[in-house]
Amino acid sequence: MPIDAAVSTDRTIRIDETGDIATVAGDANTRIQHVNALFRAGDAIEHALATPEAIEDLRIAVRDALTAIPEVTRIRRLEIDERDRRTLAVTVATDAVAEPLTKAVSL
Repeated sequence: MPIDAAVSTDRTIRIDETGDIATVAGDANTRIQHVNALFRAGDAIEHALATPEAIEDLRIAVRDALTAIPEVTRIRRLEIDERDRRTLAVTVATDAVAEPLTKAVSL
């Protein structure tokens, strides 16, 4: 049975499908840092509904979280779309990841 349980808060170490501890490095680690930054940004804002103010606050929080990643020197794309009243879809592309990343962030 495959296991992919994170054992650290930054998710740089995990248990792989064989049960061994595996270090996630390079591009995979940078991508995980981006995902974590999006979720941290969602946790940082104090809104319960996807209002224009919530979207702007999330945009600022995402920028702050992404620029805190050492590998990121430029944000190429940052789009936020409302999926429903409590969920926003965030699409980001930076100079540290090859492909844009889209994640749903709950308020």
